[in-house]
Amino acid sequence: MKIPLKIAREIGCSADFLSKINRGERRPSVKLARKIVAALDGRITLLDLRPDLADLYPAAAEPRQAQAPSPGPAAELPGPRAQKKYVIDIFRAWCKECGICAAFCPQQCITIDEEGRPVVDHAERCTGCGWCELHCPDFAISVRPCEAETEKEEAD
Repeated sequence: MKIPLKIAREIGCSADFLSKINRGERRPSVKLARKIVAALDGRITLLDLRPDLADLYPAAAEPRQAQAPSPGPAAELPGPRAQKKYVIDIFRAWCKECGICAAFCPQQCITIDEEGRPVVDHAERCTGCGWCELHCPDFAISVRPCEAETEKEEAD
């Protein structure tokens, strides 16, 4: 899908630059790509604009499918475990607002606000995988277990 040039002003770039993206001569930054996706109400995806992200993180390109539980007696299955909770800290002074953290988060815990800054919207979804922390070029993100969880484990 070609990006309509009329959204150039809305997303803050020139129509000439959008033309170059449409012709394949230029590639938008992750931040600009997210603005384009938002302006087009999801008619185009981030991976349509930045297929290189699929190479870096192939799971983002494939639809997630639920796995069927393996057959076996229920007695062998462990009981439900309490999900660990994590805190995601974003150090604003170090962040250059590139959007890589939001692009790599498999649980979509981090989103980009209207000003282009990363925001932790769904901390309860965080699994502590550390993808955002590992891929941040500015070391502006820290993922750590909640202190209440740590204190509870130490008491046990």
